[in-house]
Amino acid sequence: DTFSLIGTIVLWMFWPSFNGAMLFGDASLQQRVVINTYLAICASCVTAIVTSGLIHNGKMSILEVQNATLAGGVSIGMSCSFDVSPWVPCLLAVWQELSQVLDTARYLASWRK
Repeated sequence: DTFSLIGTIVLWMFWPSFNGAMLFGDASLQQRVVINTYLAICASCVTAIVTSGLIHNGKMSILEVQNATLAGGVSIGMSCSFDVSPWVPCLLAVWQELSQVLDTARYLASWRK
């Protein structure tokens, strides 16, 4: 689990710059990409923390938060350069994370039977 936590920290640090790497000609566009990506990652992680606590009877699963870090960056990846309000990346990430956590919980419940 230590290596996966290190990988999660690396995702937090470098995923926004990865999304904006090809937009080297326009600094304002790079700034928008980085902000939208961080908003999506933050919203995804907060959603994972809340839903993980609800699903696991008050105990947060760090694995779900690690998955949320990756999923938040992926969910905004194609649309991170769009000029949208700040709530749009958050909404995309929350929707994606809810579907991921609930689907994982359903899968694990069927697997445990």
